[in-house]
Amino acid sequence: MLVEFFINNHYTDQEAKDILKNLKDNHCVDSVLIDANYLRLAKYFFDTKKINLYVDYPLGNMSSKLRLEQVKANTNSSGIVSIQAPSYALVNRKYDKIRKEIEAIKTNVDKDVNIRYIIDYRKFNHNILCKFCSILEEFELSTIYASTGFFVDNVYDHILAIQYLTKKSKIKCILNANIWTKDHVDLIMSTDIAGLSVQHLHVLSMINTCNDSRK
Repeated sequence: MLVEFFINNHYTDQEAKDILKNLKDNHCVDSVLIDANYLRLAKYFFDTKKINLYVDYPLGNMSSKLRLEQVKANTNSSGIVSIQAPSYALVNRKYDKIRKEIEAIKTNVDKDVNIRYIIDYRKFNHNILCKFCSILEEFELSTIYASTGFFVDNVYDHILAIQYLTKKSKIKCILNANIWTKDHVDLIMSTDIAGLSVQHLHVLSMINTCNDSRK
């Protein structure tokens, strides 16, 4: 299972530096999800391929033009770009507009950059969620986050949402719900979920313990 660490943009530079230094030595971390403000620090500790930049997070309210500008500005700085799904276009079912945005983004990033989208299963009905996943598949984008991870998110509801989307499409989902206990970690690690994005160092410790017990 892919494991990612999400660094919120409310940390000071020193706090972010300390976290990144700790993560560098953690063998279970596959990537770090960061704001562009932490890019300089992240590149000091991690290879570009392991850096994941988020765009228009967490509300997805920017115009397509501004979203594209943000992507283009950092196109060679990370191996992964995670873009908040465009809320206005989804709510109003402007699917052609979404297709045009994805096409423009794919045209303006290196072919080796992994493009992911972030959607919130609590904000949209099931039909919209499935339609968005099918559009991503049209462009051979295979991985999403089923939630922003920004607001309080029940881990059990989150797992059910991922199972639903996985069943209805071929999309892979990264779980980023609020994880607090060993029971949460054990449950998640027992599933076939593609990945896990966490925000707390103590959760990484529990993941390492769980992985060691399975060897």
